[in-house]
Amino acid sequence: MKRLFLVSAGLLLASQVIFSAVLNGTKELGVSVQPDSLILEEFGGWVPGTYIFKNNSKETIEFTVRNAVFVTSDGAWTSDNIGPFPTKITVEPGETYNFDDNILVPVEIVFEMYSMEKLKNGECKFIQKFNYLCGDKEGTVSVKWDVKMPTSPEKMQYLITNTPDYTILAVKSNFTTPESRENLAKFITFTEKIYPQIVKAFGYMPSKEKKAFLRIENWEMFPYFVGPFNGQSFIYIPANLIIYPTEWMNIAFPRELANYFFYSEFPNAPFWMARGLTCYLAGKACAGAGYDKIAQEEAAKYTYGGNQYAVKGKKYLFTDQWEIYNAGDSAMGIGRAYQLMGEIEKLCGSDIFTKLFAKWKQDGFKFSQKMPAIEKTALIIDALAKISGRDVLALFTKFGYQPGK
Repeated sequence: MKRLFLVSAGLLLASQVIFSAVLNGTKELGVSVQPDSLILEEFGGWVPGTYIFKNNSKETIEFTVRNAVFVTSDGAWTSDNIGPFPTKITVEPGETYNFDDNILVPVEIVFEMYSMEKLKNGECKFIQKFNYLCGDKEGTVSVKWDVKMPTSPEKMQYLITNTPDYTILAVKSNFTTPESRENLAKFITFTEKIYPQIVKAFGYMPSKEKKAFLRIENWEMFPYFVGPFNGQSFIYIPANLIIYPTEWMNIAFPRELANYFFYSEFPNAPFWMARGLTCYLAGKACAGAGYDKIAQEEAAKYTYGGNQYAVKGKKYLFTDQWEIYNAGDSAMGIGRAYQLMGEIEKLCGSDIFTKLFAKWKQDGFKFSQKMPAIEKTALIIDALAKISGRDVLALFTKFGYQPGK
């Protein structure tokens, strides 16, 4: 998992300018910083900065939380709020406290500004706000830093590639040989074959982010979808899986792209739907792009897992209890959910999922984060039944669904 940092955007009132940082202290709590600006040497990363708080009151000041946002230099774009983060700082009357911070400037945010051509002169703003209590009084101080990138993004550690369907960041140091560059080019060509097949399977393009964001970094075992992170979703792809290509990526990448499509529009779906549907539609996209063999092999694995789920009498498919089971149990559950997707298509028609998504998007439907999985499942059953006119409840009952439990 990637690390998040910090604060909610707010208007800066009666600000005092010292160096390039804009400081917003209060009568009882003063604030200054060191250095006067944050220097970012790479395309995202950690930058140290110190906040110096001075208690000018006769009461003990106790900090509670902090929040942060990034803002383009022209003020036209603001990132999602990063935080709140608990902040345990106590400053006694008349005393000064140095808060040594390590500020994360996320790659995703830098890239978002870069892609909008909003990194004017390689600069942006970082605003952090600290909430505190001074006796019974609540207060807030904030600092707006200048973030400066002395090196242009094109000369930093990433290869930046834009295609009709993707924006791709790849760490340069991983692709230094002709063979590795050639394999990267082949992978990008492959992704372009998959994208229209995923669009066909889902029947839509993500409304917020028309182009998928791919990050190719480090060496790990598998690709994975991340989102939303700092307001932006992306697919993380280990560089070794491109430098040393395997057939498995022909199904693994479509699955993560399916996650990107699904979660971008329908976050908080029950786990059985999110995992079963994305695996099922990824298989269709993989086969549609011409990779039938690996698609069939993957389908056989899911079918085996689903059969094992039934044989072993598992009962967690439509619950919120997936996390209490081990990896083997989870694989069985995903296999069972995959089988359910195939049965839904047989009952309701091969276009049932594109119809379902179209209806949900038309209605602005979203899953409530706090709603239990069993209640979300009831909504899905009702929607499928209304669209298809078929007895969907009976099918789900065969797969272990029990209303109200």
